[in-house]
Amino acid sequence: MLRFGMPPDWSLDGHRIDALIGLANGLVAFYFVVVVAALATMIVVFRRRPGRKVAYFDGSRRRDVWLATALSALVFVSVDVNLEVHADLDLHRHFWNFPKPEEALRVEIMPQQWAWNIRYPGPDGKFGTADDVVTLNDLRFPVGKPVLARLMSKDVIHSFTLPFYRVKVDANPGSMNEVWWQAEKPGTSEIACSQMCGWAHYKMRGTATAMEPADFDRWYAEAAAEARAGYDPKDTIAHWGWNWSSTGGDSSAGGETGKGTANVAPSPAASPLAIVPRCALASCRAL
Repeated sequence: MLRFGMPPDWSLDGHRIDALIGLANGLVAFYFVVVVAALATMIVVFRRRPGRKVAYFDGSRRRDVWLATALSALVFVSVDVNLEVHADLDLHRHFWNFPKPEEALRVEIMPQQWAWNIRYPGPDGKFGTADDVVTLNDLRFPVGKPVLARLMSKDVIHSFTLPFYRVKVDANPGSMNEVWWQAEKPGTSEIACSQMCGWAHYKMRGTATAMEPADFDRWYAEAAAEARAGYDPKDTIAHWGWNWSSTGGDSSAGGETGKGTANVAPSPAASPLAIVPRCALASCRAL
C-alpha cells in the first residue's frame, strides 16, 4: 500500500519529533513561497518595456547590505534558533529523561551481520542466568511500560531503527549506546538497520511487537521456561551480554556481576567512556 508522509507514531514521545519536523517543513515552505512571490513580482514589475532604461547595481550600497543582513538574521532566528529552542526543550524535558532500570523493561541488543540478537533478563531480573530470554529478530515489549535498551555491535556499525517509535541509534563495536521508548498502542512493526553494514544489509530486518501487558507476561513466562529447559552453561558463546550494575566498565557476560568471558565486542572499559553518542534521534546516550 502506497503511503505518503511519516509512518504511524505508536510511541509516547514520537509526536514531539513529528511536530519538530512539521515546524521545520512549515517554516521552509513559508520562506519558499515568499521568495518565489518576490521573484515573480520582480519579473513582472521590472520586465523589459519600451522607454524604460535598465539600471544595474551590485548590492554593495549600505542600504542593500543592511537589508540583506536583516533578512538573513530574520531567517536565522525564525528557523534555526526556533528549531534549536524547541529541540532543546524536548531533549531535556522528555528524551533525556531516562527511566530508572527498575521501572523499565531492560533489553540487550547485539546486532551482527546480518541479524538482531536480543536478550531479556528473565523473571529473576538478572542477565546472564539460565532464564534469560534470547530471541533472533523478534523484539517484544508491553504497552505502557518504558523499554530501556543497551546496544553494542558484534562486528561493524549497525543502526537500530524503529520507525513507528521514532527510535534510531547506532550500535557500535567496542562502545555501548542506550536508548529508551514506550509504546502507547499494540501492534507489530519493523526493525530496520539504517546503516549500510555489508553486502547483505537488506537482510537486517526484524519485528517489533507491542503487546498488551497480560499477553506479554504470558509470552515472557513461556519463553523463560523454554530458556531454562535448554540452558547449557558450557555454551559460552551464547552467554553474550554486559554488566548493568553501572553505566560503564565491564561489558562481559556472566550475570549482573559482570564475571565471565566476553564473546562479542571489546569491553567499553578498554576505551574512553566519554564517547559521543552517534544518535540520530534524541532519546539515546553513550555509556
